[in-house]
Amino acid sequence: MLDIPNNSFWALLLNHTQRNVIYRMIHHRIPTGTIPLTPTVPFSSQSLIQEYFWPGTSIDLVKQGIRTLNFERIPVRLDSPTAFELLVIFVLALAEVWKAHWRFIFDNTTVSTDSLYASFQRALAKRQAEDNLPSSAG
Repeated sequence: MLDIPNNSFWALLLNHTQRNVIYRMIHHRIPTGTIPLTPTVPFSSQSLIQEYFWPGTSIDLVKQGIRTLNFERIPVRLDSPTAFELLVIFVLALAEVWKAHWRFIFDNTTVSTDSLYASFQRALAKRQAEDNLPSSAG
């Protein structure tokens, strides 16, 4: 079980897919029988760690951040391509793993770390674009 207060979970700004996968992770309800869907899958590709975290960040440090949803101990690259907090990066990556899992289940689509990383980058770009939308007055 994750070591976070319940109200912290509900305060996170997440879409349905992201909230679903984090909620399932908190309650150990992530299906793992068909592809290796674990909290560290999005980080098994060193591309994500090397581009967004400080090179040499250990998987153990990432696991600790996952258990607490607190990534403050993980150093961020000064030249990181995004200003998003590590929690946002993690949630986006894990949501892409979740979607890939269901594409595998229903469409027999092969999952690779390269395809996961590419879908993560698209999700990050989409989130950035959404955050840059002007708020509607009304």
